[in-house]
Amino acid sequence: MLAGPTVIPQEDELAGTLPPDLVDDRAPDGDTTILARPDTTVRMSDVRRSELVAIAPLLVLAVVLGLFPRLLLDVIEPAAVVVTQLVAR
Repeated sequence: MLAGPTVIPQEDELAGTLPPDLVDDRAPDGDTTILARPDTTVRMSDVRRSELVAIAPLLVLAVVLGLFPRLLLDVIEPAAVVVTQLVAR
């Protein structure tokens, strides 16, 4: 979490502002319990599978380029030389 822990007001702090069926509880493991119906709850994790599938290749690429930057620099260098020559004129 970037902003720190989430503070969930206690029932007496709500003072009737929210109906009890709309108040959600934060689990200690970071999951969120959302009330689907008054008698049923659904568990949601912080990262969905589709989000993980989208982020995983970017993380792998960042690690590979961090360990082996020459892979990217070899591709960029010819264009950088041409731009440097054009600017020097």
